[in-house]
Formats: sequence, structure tokens, C-alpha cells
Amino acid sequence: MNLIPLSEFHSKFTIEICENNTIYKFFIPDLICMWKIALYNQEEMFECPKSLKNPYTNIILKKISLYRIYFASLHNNIKIPKIIQYFYECDFNISELLCEYSIFLREVAIITYVNELPYELYEELSVIKYNFPEITTNLYFYENISSNYNNIKRKILTDMKSILESYYIYVYSWSEFKQLKYFKKFKQLLQDFNDNKRFYGRKVYRRTENNNLILTYNV
Repeated sequence: MNLIPLSEFHSKFTIEICENNTIYKFFIPDLICMWKIALYNQEEMFECPKSLKNPYTNIILKKISLYRIYFASLHNNIKIPKIIQYFYECDFNISELLCEYSIFLREVAIITYVNELPYELYEELSVIKYNFPEITTNLYFYENISSNYNNIKRKILTDMKSILESYYIYVYSWSEFKQLKYFKKFKQLLQDFNDNKRFYGRKVYRRTENNNLILTYNV
């Protein structure tokens, strides 16, 4: 929540909501931000939208309160995110939202997950190399990299983030059209990456001034 006193904001940016016989005052953009985060919630790359909760009580806000927030935003020209607009069109029903906008939600969930760069993604690179050997000839991914080299994993995942996004949408999208589109994009991105890298990810042993060998990776 914004730490600036609500009295400092113009009244059009605040709203009072009555829940359980108590009146709560909110800064509308804060609520919109929390609402967007809740609806875009994902678990392990799969869409799992959640209901907006009162940040003071952690209790789910009633539907009438959601309508008041939505129309207050609309009336005062506060930008409404696409996902909240979709939710409004579904009468603020999460099951309906999942039914009508599953393709959109799945794609956002995948992109969000990949952008978090969990180390589990690194394991998928070995699968990609195994399944697409003809366009990964210059790429090396080792299954047993020590946790001491997590910075190397992070660098590789960052470099290949767009490739992984396309790959996961191709594999997990609900839409056959999206799967085909992103399969083509994934293969092109992977081919380009492979063509512009030489021995990427390969183990390299270097000798220190003390004549000791140290292991690093070509990234």
C-alpha cells in the first residue's frame, strides 16, 4: 500500500468501501495494482487467478465492492488493465474468466514464470538440445552444474529467456494456432542463437597464477 496519507490525494483517486460494517478508505490505483497482480497469479507456469482481498483484513472483497472500484476507475479516467476489463466482462466470476480467457491467461502465466528465471528452467535446456540437435550444435548444457555456479545458470537463462518463452507457449498453450506460431518463432530464435554463439555454455578450465585449474563456463 502507498505510504502517503490518503488526504494528500485528490478525492477522485480515493474510494470508501464498506465491508463487514466497517468503512475502509483506499487509494484506487493501489487497489487496481493489487487486483491486477491477483488476477495474473500463476503457479509453476499455470494460470491461477485469485480474488482481490482487503489489504487491511485479508478478506475477499464482495462483488459489489469490485463493481464500485471498477466504475470509480472508469469515471475518473484511471487506467483499467486489460485483465480487469476481461474480469468485468465475466461478471467478476473467476471460473468464467478461466473459461473465456484461458488462452490469454496461460500465455501471461508462462511469460511471468519465465521472467522469474527459476533455476528449474535450466534443466529444460538439456531437453531442448536433445529434441533439436540440428539447431543446437554450438550449445552446451550440463545436467549436473553445482549450485556454486548458479550465476552461470542465471546468465544462460537470461540470454535465452525469449527462446524459453516461445518454447513454453508452443508446448503449453491452449491454442493450436498459438502453438504453431510459437513453434516457428522458437525454432527461428534458437537457430539464430546457435548460429551466433560458438561453444556457448561449454566447460572451460583455466589455470590461475598459482598454477591451479579452475572451472568456468563459456557464456
